Amino acid sequence: MLSRVGRTAVSRAIQVIGALCLVLLLVGCGEIGGSGAPAASDAPAQMSIEEAIAAIQSATPNPITPEAVAETFVLGGTATDVQRELMEKELVGSVVEWNLVVYEVRRDGNRYELTSQPIEIKSTAPLQMVGVVAWIQPQGPEDDALLQRVKTGDPIRIRGLVQGIVLRTMVQIGPGVVVGR
Repeated sequence: MLSRVGRTAVSRAIQVIGALCLVLLLVGCGEIGGSGAPAASDAPAQMSIEEAIAAIQSATPNPITPEAVAETFVLGGTATDVQRELMEKELVGSVVEWNLVVYEVRRDGNRYELTSQPIEIKSTAPLQMVGVVAWIQPQGPEDDALLQRVKTGDPIRIRGLVQGIVLRTMVQIGPGVVVGR
């Protein structure tokens, strides 16, 4: 028989595994009839991808941190619907520059889809699963080399346009660029 502590740990592990499966399923499936990735035409005001990247690189980044976003959208957290709506309104359509921890990188045509590890926060909420999926447009061979070299757990800094927040678990960014490591 499992002790009470053992049952709690097993229960917590099952919750985390279930939440991970849900997030991976949602990210993997994307939108119905599409990849879920913002197309180059989703760039601001129908700009070319080059114009959109230039605008992103010259923009002043929104000061909202990924940790503040994760604290607001964490499942089981203390933020209200009103607070989440206000955060989303302030965030979507703005340019952010965030340090992330790599979970996965895959090539998607001439760009890369980068998925982050869940953003670490201090919340005691049971399911801390808020992460980022970013569509990164390499700006040269150095970016290609970096994106081909990073591994799960490596830090990376990106800058990009926030497209939306999906099911309170994933911030979508695209187009975006690598700023550094």
